Amino acid sequence: MLAKRLLATALSLAVLLSVVVLIIVTTLRITAIDSLAPRILAAAADVIFGTILLLGGIYATVRLFVLLLGDTNIP
Repeated sequence: MLAKRLLATALSLAVLLSVVVLIIVTTLRITAIDSLAPRILAAAADVIFGTILLLGGIYATVRLFVLLLGDTNIP
């Protein structure tokens, strides 16, 4: 049981950390855009897709915990 908890924790940390790093990298690339209009569009897209990625990462983490640590004897 301890091995499953450690595995679930490590995998969830990896998923969420990779999502955060991806959002930071895209934000840094957006700030490097010189023109104002494309930068505004890119920032709006970053907010939308960043939110979707974070929610997806949280969903995947919760789903992983339930699959690995949930009770499989529920009828």
